[in-house]
Amino acid sequence: MPGRLLEGVRPWVRSVKFGRLLRRAERDAQRPCPLDDARLDPAPGFIVGCGRSGTTITGQLLALHEGVHYLREPYHIWRTVLPATDMIQLFGEVPGGSHCLLGQEDATDDVARRLRRCFWAESRRGGGLPIVEKTPINAMRLGFLDTIAPGCRVLHLVRNGIDVVRSVERLARNNTYRISGRGAFNQWWGREDCKWTSLAADATAAGWFADDVPAIDGHFARGA
Repeated sequence: MPGRLLEGVRPWVRSVKFGRLLRRAERDAQRPCPLDDARLDPAPGFIVGCGRSGTTITGQLLALHEGVHYLREPYHIWRTVLPATDMIQLFGEVPGGSHCLLGQEDATDDVARRLRRCFWAESRRGGGLPIVEKTPINAMRLGFLDTIAPGCRVLHLVRNGIDVVRSVERLARNNTYRISGRGAFNQWWGREDCKWTSLAADATAAGWFADDVPAIDGHFARGA
């Protein structure tokens, strides 16, 4: 009985937690900081790679280092910096749509300023330590990262592709992670399949396999 009660409460707790984090990031982004017209110094480090490639365990190991302040998938910060980054629509629908692929053209001065403000605030919460951040989807946004955080360091993890796809399929199929108020939310594909919708649209717009994308279906094929 206690286990069932806990499972019933967790989705509500997650919803409240994410809401509070988003509001905090929005406040951080609105407050002027010493880096408004300067680069992040020291430059942050980013851990990227396809999800299910070992980015989480790598981040946990680096988080043990006393010289870094680790941020694990701070979707609330990225949503605040640029709403289009929220490819799983964790915080609701995105005006203008969300994107998996982002490039230099998306890294405006205002976007870079919001990132500096949020990261500066997070660094202060971490005792002024340099930031190491882990968000796997940023592997599809390297030009974007280079522009908004000049001099940043990137650790790109690569795992056997078939193993990755099998792991994606298991996660998407089992889908044990629940968040209240998010509708039909899948732990891998997000709200109403929005991650796949964004990825397919981005690929088509870029001219990548445009004729094949509509025929792809199922967790395994989409993961591949």
